[in-house]
Amino acid sequence: LKSFDCITISPILCNIEIKMSNHVLQRIAAVLGSSGVMLGAFGAHALKQTLEERGSLAMWQTACMYQLFHAAALMGMAGENSYVRPMAGKLMSAGTAIFSGSIYFLSLGIGPKAVLGPVTPFGGMLMIAGWILAFFPKIVDQEFSDYQEADQDES
Repeated sequence: LKSFDCITISPILCNIEIKMSNHVLQRIAAVLGSSGVMLGAFGAHALKQTLEERGSLAMWQTACMYQLFHAAALMGMAGENSYVRPMAGKLMSAGTAIFSGSIYFLSLGIGPKAVLGPVTPFGGMLMIAGWILAFFPKIVDQEFSDYQEADQDES
């Protein structure tokens, strides 16, 4: 098992090459986890009245819950003995940021609903795709290895 991997995510993140190591995944999990706790506390105290007036307290709680669940999953993936490849972590990280982030904005009435509304399920689909890839790590790893070898042969 390599602790460092570099994969190009063409269709998903606009041809951005992201280098992902266990340490990077661990840091992403820590940021998502700590900010999830902070945002949960903020919503339960400082923003509670605003969220209740808008009828969006449950939305805020949903965003926090999904963020915290995926932070824990990512921390598990970052373990030294984890065989889950970095692609699952990338999908979960991006999906969590998009899903929970869009719900936070919608809960506070920030940003256009016409844009943020459709973005939320896209984030959810990325999280689901991450879970599916986590279920099939050897298959996904082999396909990306074949892709990378073919790409290197062309160079």
